[in-house]
Amino acid sequence: MIVKIILIFSLIFTFNIIVIRGWRNKQAVIVSGQLLCQGSEGSHVSILLYGKPRLGRHHLLARTYSDINGYFESNGHRTVWFGIHFYLKLIHYCLETNLLCRYEAILKIPSSFIFKYLNRRQSFGLGAIELSAIPNQKRICVHPPSRRRRRS
Repeated sequence: MIVKIILIFSLIFTFNIIVIRGWRNKQAVIVSGQLLCQGSEGSHVSILLYGKPRLGRHHLLARTYSDINGYFESNGHRTVWFGIHFYLKLIHYCLETNLLCRYEAILKIPSSFIFKYLNRRQSFGLGAIELSAIPNQKRICVHPPSRRRRRS
């Protein structure tokens, strides 16, 4: 009886390793470009690369910052059962005078630039992007803590 149970568990384990893990795909993306703020370099912009599987939640794959000239390159990969959607979240302070506020913009990456890991290396070149011209940006403001004393 114990031998049968051990045999069943070993068969399930072997099936899991050989078949099920083989069905999962490693999908990756490489993104590069230059960010501009009113025609000048958009330096120190936070660039977050996310992956959203068709079934599941968003995963942060990479975080980088644009250099002093506004150039950046970001790459990441994820192992998923089905397809995945990659997108960039740009966090910047372009045209913002209040340092407690920032802008967040989302750029979707086309599926033609998503490749199976280690098979093809084609970078998604965004070119030069004007940060102030990106549609549907969110302005997010953080309110400073209150200076009033709390009553105990």
